[in-house]
Amino acid sequence: MNEITTEKKFNNIISPYIKKIEVDDQNILLLNYAAFYELIKDEYQNAISYFTKIIKLEPENIWILNYMSSCYIEMEEYDKAEKIIKKSQSINDSDFAHLLYGLIHYNNGNYIKSAVEFGKSGELFSILISEVK
Repeated sequence: MNEITTEKKFNNIISPYIKKIEVDDQNILLLNYAAFYELIKDEYQNAISYFTKIIKLEPENIWILNYMSSCYIEMEEYDKAEKIIKKSQSINDSDFAHLLYGLIHYNNGNYIKSAVEFGKSGELFSILISEVK
């Protein structure tokens, strides 16, 4: 199956769920579908909009905070990404947050801080590096 057909099929599957948000914009599941749909399409600002709505409903959801931070990293808005990671870390320390911190520090040229954070990320940094090779 070629890439265009796969993308079209995916859009056809997810579109009805996205349309339901117009009727029920408080539905966490629908908001997650929409946020990750936009993330997959590399539409980071749109994903952030949905992640923000989810955070209003679930303010201590560290995974949504971490994914929102990753969008800001992709957009090279490292200060915003770091602010969100700090909030996530204040709720619960996670390996994924340390990985994101490492990426932020690395992209800001703080290589020693990035190495420290990558070291705190458990196996995630090793997995990331093995994927890049």
